[in-house]
Amino acid sequence: MTALFQVKNTDNAQHDCSFWLRLNGTDYANSAVFSSVPARKSATEPSWKPVSITFTGEAVNDGDYVEIYWHGSSTSLSLDSQTTGVSPTHPAAPSVVVSVTQVMSTMAGPQGPIGLSGPQGPAGANGPQGPMGGTYNIDGGDPSSVYGGILPLDAGGV
Repeated sequence: MTALFQVKNTDNAQHDCSFWLRLNGTDYANSAVFSSVPARKSATEPSWKPVSITFTGEAVNDGDYVEIYWHGSSTSLSLDSQTTGVSPTHPAAPSVVVSVTQVMSTMAGPQGPIGLSGPQGPAGANGPQGPMGGTYNIDGGDPSSVYGGILPLDAGGV
């Protein structure tokens, strides 16, 4: 899983933020990322900084869940989304983008020897389609959301 956050600072001072993961409600060791967001550019223009976090190496079982936590050293920090009204026109930019990739669902042993040749059997039925991914907005779309939050990611039977 990789997540990218757009952190906004509206203050005249630099502020720090941190992001980390929790697996099944417990802080995941060595998962924290720290970043400093520069002071705003002017009285009317805040500063932004992208921050990313990557989670790898842990088996996720049915019912397991991953949460992304964040904290800022000031309420002047927030996760900020941008609309399409900015010139030049571009697609909207969410405050958080999360990409989850399933690496393996089962692990099989070595293949056995090939049997004698014979007629091929009929093809089996197709299985059901799996659930589609979703879009999550960690701040609930509220532009005044500041100072930390949680983004739950349920394994959903993967």
